Amino acid sequence: MKKETRAYEYWSDQLPNLPSVTSRQAGWEDIDIEINHIPPGKFSEVSTNRHAIGINVGQHTNISVKADGRQKKFSYLKNEFVIFPAELPVTVDLPYAQTSLTVSLPHELLMRNAIELWDTEKFELIPSFPVRDSLVAQIGKALQVELKQNPSGCQLYAKNMANALAVHLLHNFSNRSHKTIQRAGSLSSKKLKVVLDYIENHIEQKIELADLSILVGYSQFHFSRAFKNTTGMSPHQYVIQQRIERAKHLLKQSTFTINEIAIECGFANPSHLAKQFRRHTGISPSEFRIM
Repeated sequence: MKKETRAYEYWSDQLPNLPSVTSRQAGWEDIDIEINHIPPGKFSEVSTNRHAIGINVGQHTNISVKADGRQKKFSYLKNEFVIFPAELPVTVDLPYAQTSLTVSLPHELLMRNAIELWDTEKFELIPSFPVRDSLVAQIGKALQVELKQNPSGCQLYAKNMANALAVHLLHNFSNRSHKTIQRAGSLSSKKLKVVLDYIENHIEQKIELADLSILVGYSQFHFSRAFKNTTGMSPHQYVIQQRIERAKHLLKQSTFTINEIAIECGFANPSHLAKQFRRHTGISPSEFRIM
């Protein structure tokens, strides 16, 4: 009888040691990282329910991997990595201890991006070992640094990194990687007007990327690219620019205080207004008012 395997959520759930670093408590939605110190030995038919990338962040070692009917023994250099698709049973044989930065992504994330890229959710991630790709290693290490500097985790930072990594994996390590990725188009004049009118009418409020993307029925990732293709700037840059323009008008045409103008223009406080105003104009709001 064929041995039944269980897919765990994290690789560390299958190891005798707890990870020394983990993002589990950070509440990241679309990506997780762990630093695992893996003892020597053979780990037979292990798998996770997420796509996993194991980056060697320790010393050069040797390794034997069996996955999807392929078995390979190879030298595993620092910053090289392996890609194990979700639910795929893998056997790993380590003659020496190894330290791995494991990045895991839910299948739903890659599926959403596949729809954006190819208008289909049908794809397969290809098991790959060993791989050297500077972007993947950089994203993994950047997430590690972010978690170290901000243990509670930055949701937006993690989400952006997750989407960038998902697109890169689909483009380079899937069975559709030979196909050309469609570039994000521009927003139609009608959709652009809807977005710009919303920003103008809510400039004093907190404007979220999610709110803008919903207006035109795009994902946040697709909307950001399409908006920049259309306007030449990101949604965040455009909102800040419009707030500065509103502040200029109020500084010249009203008797509002600087604090009142900051509130009217959607800035967190007068200091935030002053910082952004000087960055865009080279002078302070007070200096602009008396010009």
